[in-house]
Amino acid sequence: MDNYEVRMAEMLESKEERRKIQKEFIDKYKSTLISFMLNIPGEVKNKDSYVLFHKKYILEIKKILRKEKIELIDELYFNKKTGMEYYAVVNSNGENIKGLMVELEEKNESTRLLDIDVFDREFNQISRSEMGLSSRKCILCSKSAVQCMREENHSLEEIKAKVNKLILNEK
Repeated sequence: MDNYEVRMAEMLESKEERRKIQKEFIDKYKSTLISFMLNIPGEVKNKDSYVLFHKKYILEIKKILRKEKIELIDELYFNKKTGMEYYAVVNSNGENIKGLMVELEEKNESTRLLDIDVFDREFNQISRSEMGLSSRKCILCSKSAVQCMREENHSLEEIKAKVNKLILNEK
C-alpha cells in the first residue's frame, strides 16, 4: 500500500473509528491503552518508508515494556490509507506509561514524529500538561507545534520535506 491520497472526510471517519477501537479495548480489558500513530502532514499517510518507520517504533515500544517488566495484554495493528495504527493494552498505570512514551517521543529529532496517546482504564486521555510536561515542539523551529500550526508559520511543503528527511535519515 503506497502513496494513497487521503481526503479530509476519510481522516475524520478514521478518527471516529479509532475512538471506537480505543473505547472497545478499554471496555474489554479495563486497563491502560497505548494508541500509536505518526504525525504525517499532507494527504499521503502510508508510504512504504512511513510504514517501516512506524513498525520500527512499535518494536521500540515493546522493548520499553519488556525492560520495565510491563505486561502487554493485547495488541492490534492496522495499515490503513489514513495511516498506520497500533494499539496496545498494558498492565500498568496510565501516568507511568505516559511518562515512558513521552521519553520515547523526545528521544531524538525523528521520534518527534511519533504520536503516542495513552488512556487510563476509565478512557481518559492522559495529557502532557496534566503531568507537568511541556507541549510538543515544532519539527522545524522548536516553538510550540500548536502555535506554529495556528499561525501557519511553515508551508506544508517545508514540513513534508522535513518529515521525509527525518524518516529517511532514520534508516
